Amino acid sequence: AWFVCNSLGQEHDGDDVSSGSSPSLCLIKLLYQSNISINLTYGSLELNYNSSIEIDGNEAVIESHSEVSKSLFTYQNVSFNDEFANRYDSNIINRPYLLVKNMSIGGFHSNDGGAIFIDGSCDLTLTNIFFRNNTAANSGGAIYINHNQYSSTIMNNTFMSCSASNDGGSIHIDTMNNEVIISNNVFSK
Repeated sequence: AWFVCNSLGQEHDGDDVSSGSSPSLCLIKLLYQSNISINLTYGSLELNYNSSIEIDGNEAVIESHSEVSKSLFTYQNVSFNDEFANRYDSNIINRPYLLVKNMSIGGFHSNDGGAIFIDGSCDLTLTNIFFRNNTAANSGGAIYINHNQYSSTIMNNTFMSCSASNDGGSIHIDTMNNEVIISNNVFSK
């Protein structure tokens, strides 16, 4: 199933979602059958999953000017455990997967993970994203990853002027049980 979000200069509770002169087009693709709920609140896409998801921003520029403390993407599955993971592997079923690519994310703020907050297990790929002026009150100015039993790949991104009060001005990774690849990224200011 595909979900398409198309907006140009729309404001929602103080958030500005825009991409200059062309429409902001975000394509969300569910890769296989799932029980997924997608809630768009205060500019945040909250994904509670049993599925695999691809999000292609199609060069969209997404900026928040809201007083609300909220990551743009919140991806959670804290109940995902070893037994369930092994059942996925043994039955050769695609395990939960999240891909976010081709967008600019700026001005988001949260307690942890200013732009992207991941708490739970999925094969994670973040690529070709321009993170600008994202901040966290605690850790992970742009990205916060926790409790991931699978691999995380953060590649070909730019982090500019991202900061956190405690750990990980751009990226904070905690409690990982598998491979983390951070490759060909630019960190500025």
